[in-house]
Amino acid sequence: GFVVRCSYSLTANMAIGTAVHIYGPKKTKYSDGNITYWATDNVTNISSTFDFMIAKKDNPVQPYFGVDMGISASTHNVEYLNDANQKQKYNISQIYPMISPKLGMKVGLGGMF
Repeated sequence: GFVVRCSYSLTANMAIGTAVHIYGPKKTKYSDGNITYWATDNVTNISSTFDFMIAKKDNPVQPYFGVDMGISASTHNVEYLNDANQKQKYNISQIYPMISPKLGMKVGLGGMF
């Protein structure tokens, strides 16, 4: 998967922004007796972000904490062959609100190159 994140500094220690996280597809194979199932999962999170930086703004190493709030969309597909050797497929899609606390470290690489 990958993440795209954009942020804007409100003050020396606070920033807001947006983020898109795309995970997937994750493919898994299950066996239950004579039947084999294949499952594929895809998840996408779209969120607003709030970050509070702990160190000074010009510090190249910036510990932070914050929260992402938005929606998460997931798709779960299950396929299998039934007793008559016919392919069966089920699709479960959901969209739900999400909130994700975070704690991390930003490392500025701009002055290193």
